[in-house]
Amino acid sequence: MNKLNIALKEVEIINVDKISKAMTLSIRYKVENREKLINHNTKLKDAELMSEEIFKRIRETEDRNSIDLSDDILSNITLISFDNQEDVEAKLIGFLSRFKEQLKNFEKTKTATNYLDKYHSLKNQKVNF
Repeated sequence: MNKLNIALKEVEIINVDKISKAMTLSIRYKVENREKLINHNTKLKDAELMSEEIFKRIRETEDRNSIDLSDDILSNITLISFDNQEDVEAKLIGFLSRFKEQLKNFEKTKTATNYLDKYHSLKNQKVNF
């Protein structure tokens, strides 16, 4: 049986499509002293659901990476735990909620003044843990 301890380090919004509400997230985390980076494509939805989706994506990625081809049945079972999951999840939900509010305010923009600056400020936002 494998045990993995994962520490989420950073979530960054790389790209946003305001029309289809699609976005690309860059997720950086640490597994057993190895840093990993994955990109996750998703649609904008409730912050709690997006947070659960991010944790689920990390679990699926690490579970696929830990497949063992031995005859031992228990060697293919992986227990995945996150450092400070409650605190990280609360911070992530706050970050995603603020981003959703910023996107809503951006959509209300009717003038061309600073339109591109506001659009580019939506991208490359990140939260560190």
